[in-house]
Amino acid sequence: MKHLSLIIATITTFALTAHANTTTVYKSVGKHGETLYSQFMPKGTTNYETLQMRSDGRTASAGQMANLPDPATAPTNNDTQRIAEQQKQIDELKAQEEARRCQTMRANLANLSTGGRIYETNANGERVYLNDQEISAKKQRTADAIKQYCGN
Repeated sequence: MKHLSLIIATITTFALTAHANTTTVYKSVGKHGETLYSQFMPKGTTNYETLQMRSDGRTASAGQMANLPDPATAPTNNDTQRIAEQQKQIDELKAQEEARRCQTMRANLANLSTGGRIYETNANGERVYLNDQEISAKKQRTADAIKQYCGN
């Protein structure tokens, strides 16, 4: 009899401890369509869902299998698709930046080729006019950069 009461006490303690690790969370939809989660039952609506959450943030459903991958760490199709879309946007932005840079270099080469007096501004904010040799050297450097970065 003593062993039976010890077994019953152990099972009861285990059951209470297992239930104590879950928290009731109420999931509802707000006025503007946003999903809301709260530990308190929403007032003024009957359109809500009750979730039992474990301490690790997953729902406490009896049907979960122990060997399933953690959904928080396993990439889903949506994650993979979102990452691919973001990479595509990054590539497009890089291409736009390269095109802008090439356009700027071509405009600089055109300005150097028009003739006339060309100057640069030094660190003191003063104009320093370039002689013909300096202009020719700048033209060559700009043309080389266009060939290297713009492919033309």
